[in-house]
Amino acid sequence: MLGAFWLSLKQASNLVSDAVLAVRDKIDAVDTTSPIWETEVVPETLKLIQETQPILTEGWETALFGFWLGLWAGALSNYCKILDRGATGVRSSSRVNAFFPLLVCIDVAQATSDCDNITDSLNAKRIKSGIHLRGHAEIEVLETALRNTN
Repeated sequence: MLGAFWLSLKQASNLVSDAVLAVRDKIDAVDTTSPIWETEVVPETLKLIQETQPILTEGWETALFGFWLGLWAGALSNYCKILDRGATGVRSSSRVNAFFPLLVCIDVAQATSDCDNITDSLNAKRIKSGIHLRGHAEIEVLETALRNTN
């Protein structure tokens, strides 16, 4: 069961990272004055903000908290066994139970960092294109939406 949970978490993280990368590529490739910006870049970015991020936050938050709580309860149980009977065989499993949730969270943290990198792409786009009022306003709309979501 643990393997299936971890695998699904990794798959979801990869899907999110791919979606974020696709949005970042479009941000880099399309000029803010182009009609494609309004028809493709803005809707895909907003979809990522409005649909993908809330699903990830709700799903991962609940699942990771339950996973973390279960493993830490196991670590605490093993620690109690060590104190009660001086059992030495459970020390290594206590360490695994205590630190394994941190390893599982690496993929989630990477996906979250990828989402944050959209803001960096937007700012790089502003600097690269030169600051003019129309381009700045187009970028600012997306930055504001991202800022208010995160």
